[in-house]
Amino acid sequence: MSTLPLKIVGGTVALGSLGTGVYFGGKELLRAPTIKEKLSSENFKFIPSVANSNSQWEAEFKSDEVAIKEKLGSNADATALRQWCESKYGSPSTSVKDLENVKKWCGIRDISSQLVRKNRKLLIGQTGSDVDSKWTKTIEKRKTSNSVRSKLGLEGEWSAAKNDDKDNIKRWCSDKSKEDFLVGEETYKLVEAWCTEQGATIESIQ
Repeated sequence: MSTLPLKIVGGTVALGSLGTGVYFGGKELLRAPTIKEKLSSENFKFIPSVANSNSQWEAEFKSDEVAIKEKLGSNADATALRQWCESKYGSPSTSVKDLENVKKWCGIRDISSQLVRKNRKLLIGQTGSDVDSKWTKTIEKRKTSNSVRSKLGLEGEWSAAKNDDKDNIKRWCSDKSKEDFLVGEETYKLVEAWCTEQGATIESIQ
């Protein structure tokens, strides 16, 4: 008995002996979804989608080099990471680990994530009796280093600083730390200098 194609009016569903799966509305249902498809609803930004992607790959590799080499081999570099990401991103996959690693190494992360990888301690979100003094130390360092206040939207000069500067700086840090970490943009260095414990030891951000 021969196997005959099954069709529904309108071409919505088709099943044939020569096919590789079941199609619904033009999509092959039996194929595992690609990682790209799985991430399509998560606002994931694949590194090649941004300008200056070569530098972005270099920064991504360096930010988690040990773990990446454990996965890809001791001779891995930024090029190897890019090739691995490109091969995984567009391929059908049922591997949870591959999905996790693509999310971790192949996309644009936010600034707070990059700070964590660089062992910087973001002051936003910290609790404890000494948090206020940590903010004061970092802000005082920016003051003594004559950091440009206007880059944070602060008005006036340091000598005439208002009492609400700290609150304004905290709001700025909270907003900017959630932005994309993009190589070549100044925002990351500003957040590192103004919004972290380590900012109290950074001499200059010029």
